[in-house]
Amino acid sequence: MPCQRRYQVKEEEEEVEEEYKEEEEKENDEEEEEEKKKDNDNNMEEKEEGQRQEDKQIERLPHGGGRTGMFFPHQETLIVDMVCENNAIKLSEIQQKIIEDHVNFEGINSVSLSTVDRVLKRNRLRMKQLYRVPFDRNSDRVKEQRFQYVQVGIYPDTFNVDYSK
Repeated sequence: MPCQRRYQVKEEEEEVEEEYKEEEEKENDEEEEEEKKKDNDNNMEEKEEGQRQEDKQIERLPHGGGRTGMFFPHQETLIVDMVCENNAIKLSEIQQKIIEDHVNFEGINSVSLSTVDRVLKRNRLRMKQLYRVPFDRNSDRVKEQRFQYVQVGIYPDTFNVDYSK
């Protein structure tokens, strides 16, 4: 009988171990299910929160403030044409023509030089000062002076040149 008892004890131990394993597996399965539920809940909460944030976002309104431009596009082209016709025109002269022209620039009683300059810059025109005095670079007098200067540099003792002319 003692042998039978041993087998019975072993069988009972095996049964207990199996039950214990089954219980552990059940607990693990339950824990995994709970984690999956938590993950799903978190994902749902994140989605809901994302939707809430999307709902809370404010859309940008179109630009409506600020001062409107002084000139219409066709008036700007008229200003550019003025400069193209007369390249030596000054900003003050453009300003004067705009104020005097009541047909094309109606309603404009005053305009600043900086506004005229901005219009020209917008249309990629640069106003440079015109130097109206002719250059004497290659006149006969200047050529002779250059020649004399070089000769004095080469032969300083032979020339007595008066450069005050």
